[in-house]
Amino acid sequence: MNDSVETQATHWQDQLKKGVGVVRWYAGEMWAQFWDHNCINAAGALTYTTLFAVVPLMTVTYTFFSLIPEYSGVGEQVQNFVFQNFVPGSSNAVQEKLAEFADRAQNLTFVGFLFLFVTAFMMLVYRCF
Repeated sequence: MNDSVETQATHWQDQLKKGVGVVRWYAGEMWAQFWDHNCINAAGALTYTTLFAVVPLMTVTYTFFSLIPEYSGVGEQVQNFVFQNFVPGSSNAVQEKLAEFADRAQNLTFVGFLFLFVTAFMMLVYRCF
């Protein structure tokens, strides 16, 4: 019986060593792929593009909401929710500029609005790879 316990313990130790080896190999491959594909620059570019597209996209959203009188206050509520829950506390200047941009964009013609919508959409869909 004692021999059986030792055999089982050896078996589990071998399995643990194999598992640790697989995790090490996977982590090493992931790290190598991360550097080979220049993921730090890609992440920075994606962050910049996304942040740059948020302003036109929120302006398009405000314009949609302002077209329907029942939803005229929803745009401000969405903006306040986003800035209270998802954006750091030092974003008051960004919020002011966004509101200023949205106020100016409400005077856009249909063609200007269409170009703004297409630009915002293309920036969010654009891939940096």
